[in-house]
Amino acid sequence: MEVRFGGYPVLDEIFSDGLFGKFFDGSNARTSQPAVDVNESNEAFEVIAEVPGVAKDDLTVSVEQNILNISGKRTLPPADGKRRIVVELSHSDVSRKFRLPASADVDAITTEYANGILKITIPKKAQSKVKNIPIN
Repeated sequence: MEVRFGGYPVLDEIFSDGLFGKFFDGSNARTSQPAVDVNESNEAFEVIAEVPGVAKDDLTVSVEQNILNISGKRTLPPADGKRRIVVELSHSDVSRKFRLPASADVDAITTEYANGILKITIPKKAQSKVKNIPIN
């Protein structure tokens, strides 16, 4: 069912399938985007993502059709029979995607993870060198 709010396109988008529609139906309620820094040098691109509370074994880095995908699952520690009174710790999935440039060497990507920081290094492909061909 499509919901209309007085013919105002912005309100229509927000309340029908936009921000609030997705919030209330729960489809995006448990996914967050990690904060990232993206750096570039002559040799490589570097993505540094903050993923506090996500265990190394719960992180996945993949590339499909030149899209770098970072995903993970942040879970609450078990209650061990205790009654939770206040729950403010985040226990959401994390996901972030980046389109890689054609110069990225996806077969040589490396990752490092320590203290909630994921570092992804994406080397650049060797640039084609100009080769002069002698004319006979």
